[in-house]
Amino acid sequence: CEIYKRLSSVCVQVAMNDEHTWVPVQKEAGVEGSYGCEQTHGHWDPFLYEIVQPTHSTSDGYTFPETDFTDVSFTVRSSSDPYVLAEKYTHGSLDFGMSSHDALVSAIVLVIIGVIVAIQPVCTLARWRSSSNEKALLEYDAVTRDEGETVDRRSMCLDDDESDPDSHSLPMPHEGSARKRVGSGSSSSSSLTNIVVDDSLGQVELTEV
Repeated sequence: CEIYKRLSSVCVQVAMNDEHTWVPVQKEAGVEGSYGCEQTHGHWDPFLYEIVQPTHSTSDGYTFPETDFTDVSFTVRSSSDPYVLAEKYTHGSLDFGMSSHDALVSAIVLVIIGVIVAIQPVCTLARWRSSSNEKALLEYDAVTRDEGETVDRRSMCLDDDESDPDSHSLPMPHEGSARKRVGSGSSSSSSLTNIVVDDSLGQVELTEV
């Protein structure tokens, strides 16, 4: 593969020295000819070339159109030229990044896209959580229903016990209740009767002695 180029432009940057003379400015130390106006692949080449297409090819080779220097441009720039400084600071790309307005617009667009993309996952999560809550509620209802049946069975057992008279125990006297013993008898009788009165239960116990 052969590529043919021709000279298209020449640009040189110059600066005034201490002797008030305009001289080319070397942008790369130790590199001859690094006084161009545009930085290409890290080099300041003063000569720019363009590709030339051949008109036709024969067995003897390619035939190119006639070229001259009438369309070749020659430019001289100061080393303090804003264009040269822009080439220097952007490493030849002339790209200063987005402005604050462009950054704001891009941020708004990205937020809108993010919200649209997040709609489906959020809806899926909401449905999953709703189904989980319904399942937990059903389990809670089942547990409470089982506990209610157990309590009903226990209540029935207690009712059966209360209806059985044999299951009642005799009331015990309360702590601190007074039991009074009253003795009675006659001198003419040989038997004596002890009378015990329980104030707490209202009972009277008779015992013959």
